[in-house]
Amino acid sequence: MKSNIYLASSTSKVIDSLMSEIGSSKLTMAIITTATEPVKDKSYYEADKQAIDAQKNLQTFEYTLTDKSKQRLTQDLTDVDIIYVVGGNVFYLLQQAQKSGFAAIVHKHVTAGKIYIGQSAGSIIAGPNIWPARRSDMVDKAPDIQGYEGFGIVNFITLPHWGEPKKRELYFKERLPNVFNEDYIYVPLTDNQYISFSGSGYRIVDVSPKVL
Repeated sequence: MKSNIYLASSTSKVIDSLMSEIGSSKLTMAIITTATEPVKDKSYYEADKQAIDAQKNLQTFEYTLTDKSKQRLTQDLTDVDIIYVVGGNVFYLLQQAQKSGFAAIVHKHVTAGKIYIGQSAGSIIAGPNIWPARRSDMVDKAPDIQGYEGFGIVNFITLPHWGEPKKRELYFKERLPNVFNEDYIYVPLTDNQYISFSGSGYRIVDVSPKVL
């Protein structure tokens, strides 16, 4: 079965391989930028956006869930081929998804066989729960969040940026104590990997430079 869910840590590093798997037909992509809104350093998104813009078969537009109704989301996103959810603050992202009814839109989109791509926070939120992958410095940006249930379009929780030196302290102090448990399936994902998921399961694609 062909995959229609792709989860990454760093889109800029895997987009060429990912898009070659999706195919070369002309596609429309809605870039959900909501998770970037409370983040000061958006350089990661700028790099990913540049890599996406280089894909000749993609027609893209940026879109936020903030202050949108479910009716408006349905109107604006029904005809897009790819919903791409950018990384950033996953708690703020989930809060705005809850307020707007975005999860239902994602489920309908994926059920119709259309494509979902997540990057970092967008990968975490695709799973059953975001709490195990939490960052304490992000929680206060989502004071109105109602629980931590993710979209549930995959049955595992992605742990992005695995092995990234800048994330070492985050993982050892916060995430690893939370995920050393049997409550969920956890999938560590480096910046040079992405998950390709279909109804029959998932596989990890590694685009790291080959060592001779």
